[in-house]
Parts: sequence; C-alpha cells; structure tokens
Amino acid sequence: AELELKPITEETTRDYYTGLSAILRRYVERRHGIAAPEMTTSELTAAFRRLDITVSASLICREFLENADLVKFAKLLPAVEDVSADVGRVKAFIDLTTPKAVPDEIKAPPAEAPL
Repeated sequence: AELELKPITEETTRDYYTGLSAILRRYVERRHGIAAPEMTTSELTAAFRRLDITVSASLICREFLENADLVKFAKLLPAVEDVSADVGRVKAFIDLTTPKAVPDEIKAPPAEAPL
C-alpha cells in the first residue's frame, strides 16, 4: 500500500524497486534485529542461514533481491508481470516470516475442575 505502481519507465521502476527493497529490508531489520538496510544481497541471504528463516522463505526473498539489484544497478526494465511477481514475493516472504497469533484458548492452560 505504501508504494503505488506508476507507469513503467526506467526511472520510476528503479525508484519503485528501491522503495520495495527498503520496505523489505526495514521489515527484516525490525523483525530479526539485523542491519539489513546496510547489507548487500549476498550478506543478507547469508544472514538468513543464521536466523530462524525457512529455506523456502529465504529463496523467495533472494529471488526478489536479485531482481531488485538488476533493476537498480543493471538498469533492467522488467515487464509488468515481473513487477507484480516481485511484489508477490515480498508479500509472501513477510507472510512466511511473521509469527502467527496463537488463540487465547490454546495459550491458557485448561482450568481445573472444582472438586
């Protein structure tokens, strides 16, 4: 919601990917306490191995970050479908790495029956 997709030009696409990458990196920084915004893609994916992040979530994130690097640094202009897929990767990574709430009835021990 923070980033609206604008008409695709090299500049708007690069800005869009820069913003999307920043959102993902801030999330990782806050969620896992590592300096993700200052890390390269390689450093960040290596850090995932030391954290409690599944291989599938790590691969999803790495695929997005590698695509973002191509857009930001190699001036790749992805197709609209590829941009949508990368947004989906970011959302999937966040969904996979966000702790699920435990319902209160599961958290609380069962009450003992009165005698």
